[in-house]
Amino acid sequence: MKRRNLAVLVTGATLLIGCSGPLGSQPKSAPAVTQPETVSGATQPKPTNEETQPKPTNEATQPASGTVSEPAAEPGPSNSATPGQAPSDSATSPAPPPSPPKRQHVDVRGLYMTGITAGIDSWLQEMVAFAKAKNLNAFVIDAMDDDGRISWQTDIPLAMEIGSNSNKIKDPKQVVRYLEENGIYPIARLVVYADPLLGARRPDLSIKRPDGTQFVDTRNIRWPDPYNRKVWEYKVAVAKSAVAMGFKEIQFDYIRFPEHRIAGFNYQVPVHQRAQAIEDFLRYAKAELEPLGVYISADVFGLTTSVAMGDDMEIGQVYEELIQVVDYIKPMVYPSHYAPHTYGVADPNADPGRVVYESMVRAQKRTWGEPVEKHRPWIQDFTYGKKYVAADIEAQILGLARAGIHQWILWDPGVRYTRDVNFDVGKSLIGQEPEWRRTYRAELERQEREAVEQMRTELEQMRLQGGSVPE
Repeated sequence: MKRRNLAVLVTGATLLIGCSGPLGSQPKSAPAVTQPETVSGATQPKPTNEETQPKPTNEATQPASGTVSEPAAEPGPSNSATPGQAPSDSATSPAPPPSPPKRQHVDVRGLYMTGITAGIDSWLQEMVAFAKAKNLNAFVIDAMDDDGRISWQTDIPLAMEIGSNSNKIKDPKQVVRYLEENGIYPIARLVVYADPLLGARRPDLSIKRPDGTQFVDTRNIRWPDPYNRKVWEYKVAVAKSAVAMGFKEIQFDYIRFPEHRIAGFNYQVPVHQRAQAIEDFLRYAKAELEPLGVYISADVFGLTTSVAMGDDMEIGQVYEELIQVVDYIKPMVYPSHYAPHTYGVADPNADPGRVVYESMVRAQKRTWGEPVEKHRPWIQDFTYGKKYVAADIEAQILGLARAGIHQWILWDPGVRYTRDVNFDVGKSLIGQEPEWRRTYRAELERQEREAVEQMRTELEQMRLQGGSVPE
């Protein structure tokens, strides 16, 4: 992780201080005095893009113009062959490859659609009309859900072998074209490791228990092995298919180990082993996909913003590390999934705005220095523990705005979104620096001054005692 470097040099009565960046910039890790607290408590299953949140201690360049003019031949040898060598077809250098498409950041105000609903014209049209009426500008659509099925037909050999192609969306290119024609940014959601088809039909690619048997979770899913390169290649092949359909961003979901403990696999192994497996997949995916002109994002558990620094929750997700790998990180800060008294809130469902505010303030503190735009949380528009109404959704949006976050994506697995929501409730706060950020920066500056003074004092003491002083 990038950290601030503080250099102090005492020369006579002069104190010289050097910092790696402006004083107001954010170091990647928060100081101990303001380190995010560890949140504990029981969690519950949910009807969302992640089945459960585990207990914290348990389980750009310009686009190609289409044609490239051939450079003029430079002075040099003629096209005649040298002894033992065939003549070349041309004396000119080959044309350079076309530049990748230029990516353009979008401040996302979005919602989720399943592959099936996006494939039904009337449903898609209804959701587009809703989005335009409410000034929403992005849809997340399943390219592959947690049933393991790709939402359209592909020629991927492994997909054809295990039968994962489907006709949920018969013409994905037309769907994406329709979205873009209506000003909607298309994001493809791709479930990575909760894949029952791949795990069951290719057991050689699945997680094994110490006794050699396949691991099966509580939903009877045989998870593919996060360490297996062939699994990575298959998932990236699906992602490339989504890019070919026109999607501008690939969002990886279930990018983690199971929350069940498997000795020697994700349990009783070093944290860095799990975390590196998840991060290395995302690095591989980004290296393969970024040249195609798309963004890469990852969904993570909401509690990853609040656990102790470096804690991967035994699933391989370390928030402050993942944000450095992907373009956008998407914590699922659904209030209904936090234990009572989390962040001092007795009933998180009763105060959804406070829950998302506290979650995302902690997310930013632990990643101080990363652009705020990289945080793009999921918020709740579904009933769990209580019926969520317009006021609850507005409270979440306002809570995010007070935290300095103006991007979000709504999740409703039934794609029946609350219609009477004022999605502009936090609009007046755009461009204003949140109070917590001013306070936090002042605290960092105070700690920095104290550290400098302490170092100056120690150096002066060394000088007075006749000791050597570092140059």
